[in-house]
Amino acid sequence: MPFPSRPPQIDPAGAAPARVVRPSALSDEEIAAWETLHRSRPELASPYFHPTFTRLVAEARAAHARDDVRVALLPSHESASGGTGTAFFPFQRGRWGRATPPGGRLCDFHGVVAPDSFRRNAIDVLRGSGLRSYAFHMLPPGQRTFAQATRTRGDASPGTGVRVNLEGGFDAFLRRREALGSKRHKKVFQFHRRMRRERSEVTFTWHDPDPQAWERLLAWKRAQYAATGFCDVLAAPWVSDLLARCRDARPADESTAKKSRERGAEGFRGVFCTLRAGGEVVAAHLALRSGPRLHAWFPAYDPSARSLSPGNVLMMELLRHAADRGVTAVDLGRDDEAYKADYATDHFPLLSGLAETPGRATQVAAAARRVRDLLKSHPAGAPARAAAAWVRPLRERLSLR
Repeated sequence: MPFPSRPPQIDPAGAAPARVVRPSALSDEEIAAWETLHRSRPELASPYFHPTFTRLVAEARAAHARDDVRVALLPSHESASGGTGTAFFPFQRGRWGRATPPGGRLCDFHGVVAPDSFRRNAIDVLRGSGLRSYAFHMLPPGQRTFAQATRTRGDASPGTGVRVNLEGGFDAFLRRREALGSKRHKKVFQFHRRMRRERSEVTFTWHDPDPQAWERLLAWKRAQYAATGFCDVLAAPWVSDLLARCRDARPADESTAKKSRERGAEGFRGVFCTLRAGGEVVAAHLALRSGPRLHAWFPAYDPSARSLSPGNVLMMELLRHAADRGVTAVDLGRDDEAYKADYATDHFPLLSGLAETPGRATQVAAAARRVRDLLKSHPAGAPARAAAAWVRPLRERLSLR
């Protein structure tokens, strides 16, 4: 069923109109075209750019009365070689024409899935999608549409993404880390040996079907949020639903999946890894995979086993097993946690900002933001800063509704 209610507004340059639909309304041909773009362009290799992730977010939110995930299909301009193509812009629509990536802050990488010939600007994309603004928090390289015509938020600065290069296998990764001057892996191996001495058997499971292990991951993660003061994203029922859907995601036809693996085009799937010591789960990690790219997503460990560093032992085993299964790169998201520096081999910029269409509503909102930023930065603005700090957790919780 088409969406939105108001007709798309197209810029005067003659760009073709967009078609905005629910993910479930995409045809097999359109999904195949999306998957082809995902496979063929390295900057779109993240599982977040796979159509299955958008579909799963839509299903999870719709199951909890949040039918707000859409995909805009935007015809591309003709390429120099004479070919044309369609770009796909997945988004989650909020009030008053505002939008975020599907799943909001849970979608680490986001933007437009487009052929190289795509040249439509941000304002055209937003108007064609029936939107007034699009807020992003981890826009990766290659996203020209929003990177070129955006206002960087006053409360956010460009960040850095980190990646583990597994080209050539696990041993090649260790050599890269040593070339960077790191010997952290040797310390992790020591923890692994110590765990074997103290807990007897230590086992790693690449994809664990144990429901009790899954419940432990969720409980540990919620305890971690409470201890650190971060917003508990799992308090929103649709988030737990989404994680479970991603965990269980598999290609529908395993024979087709086998052929896809042989040509390096394996589809979207969840990977729920666990580490057991003495028969007890001490660490778990939900990751997302699409072809040769893996994204580390939800890790947690048993706080009572902290002295054995189970989270690091699990991460090292995850990298070892991922390399054995044809994964050539593991994304760790933004470099906002110290442990990521122990594994990263590559760094790249991530942008945070807001793309908006011109108009009176946008001008009013921009003026309000300028006043807010002025109050927060003024030497006498301590009350405003305190109020902003108090409101931030509420704003984060509301963003997960």
